[in-house]
Amino acid sequence: MEINAIDSFLYTSNSNDKEINSFLNFIYTANEDEEILSDDFFNAFKKAYKKENILTILNRKIEEVANDKEEIDNKDVEITDITEIIELTKIENFQKLIYKVIINGTDAIKIAHELYLKKLIRKKQPIKYIIIGEAPPFSFIKNPDKSELDELELIFENNYILSKKNAGSWQSSIRGAFGIAKEEKGNTPVKFIAGLVANKILFFDIIPVTLPFSTDIRKGWIDKRIDADDNPLLVSLLQLAIQKNIDGLTIDPNVKVAFVTPPKTSISIFDYYSDKKLKITDKISVDITIINDNTTKKKYNVGQDIILPMYKANAMMGANAPSTELLKLALDL
Repeated sequence: MEINAIDSFLYTSNSNDKEINSFLNFIYTANEDEEILSDDFFNAFKKAYKKENILTILNRKIEEVANDKEEIDNKDVEITDITEIIELTKIENFQKLIYKVIINGTDAIKIAHELYLKKLIRKKQPIKYIIIGEAPPFSFIKNPDKSELDELELIFENNYILSKKNAGSWQSSIRGAFGIAKEEKGNTPVKFIAGLVANKILFFDIIPVTLPFSTDIRKGWIDKRIDADDNPLLVSLLQLAIQKNIDGLTIDPNVKVAFVTPPKTSISIFDYYSDKKLKITDKISVDITIINDNTTKKKYNVGQDIILPMYKANAMMGANAPSTELLKLALDL
């Protein structure tokens, strides 16, 4: 799959089934046939969701429908056995149901991120910090009014860092590192977004699409190549993401970069840049492979219970979650 085709899918709207099919095949399998989606994607999907605890995701009480934010009756959408999710993958239109979740989720993410980028552009001040994630969270619930197999409807559950006020450690670690206040009311992270803009922080994901991931899936990315330059998959996607997200922005010559991506995602990136700098603009490049040493904890006052990653730019703890202290270290705060 060529980088231009991936660019088209990731950074434009109104994707069709063929584009999704092609991208999923490329990301999840060795198969690039645009007409046939192999079972590997759905096997990967099931593995990812077993680890994410599908029962918890599908059984939680539904308070809002993402599209209109109107409250509905508190009903439990019951899944009684892990085998049911496997059965769901066998129904005739499951593939289209998942496509719909991916498209609706990705569209919602793009809208939130574009609004944030516009605020940064209007700020008209150089970006001092770049924080790079892997991908928006993929989560869905069953529509309680259409939960039977013959009429099943899946609804994207928006837990994106720029859409929800309590979006997990990715949001809380940034709040902690920059002293951004918590939200007092509502569900939208108004203060968080304002804090990102005020502190001149550019946040983006390498893959701006809501997809289910797991360690097993990420392992296959390490050796996957994407374009004529034979770059590793994640390196090409990172370069593309930087190019797209800095458009219209001014970058501080001394910009700091931190990665909040799982190790299996970042390993090929750090390896690739071990002997070269990460290009941000034609005139600005950053060394992301500075090694942490024995004096780092004392110098940056990092808690003794925190295990330092090899690279200073890596703000992820061993539990695959970002840390406020490691983010401060990465960004020299």
